Amino acid sequence: MSKFRKSLRPKQEDLIPVQGILGKLFNDLDLEKKSMDYMIMLAWNDYARQKLSPSISSSTSAHRINKNRKLVIAVKSAVIIHELQFLKNKIEKEFLEFIREIPSQISGLSFEPRS
Repeated sequence: MSKFRKSLRPKQEDLIPVQGILGKLFNDLDLEKKSMDYMIMLAWNDYARQKLSPSISSSTSAHRINKNRKLVIAVKSAVIIHELQFLKNKIEKEFLEFIREIPSQISGLSFEPRS
């Protein structure tokens, strides 16, 4: 092996533990909260398929979590939004129970028209 190649290899004491760096980066970027939020958004699709009618579940998707920690549901039709508003209390209660095991909680649901 050439002298040059030997000098490029790090010494054992020069190595930095990757787990410590990744943990710090994960915390600095607030990725844990974001991953929990993403899990909540994925849970909406499961909940909608299991508990809501096919016409409603196929017309909705989780869009984002707003600054008030409400899950914003994108809805394709104003008629479906109107129907969801009538059922909002029941759906919120059931959905919050559905995601109780996910540490990052939301304060409720909000419905927005989207195409």
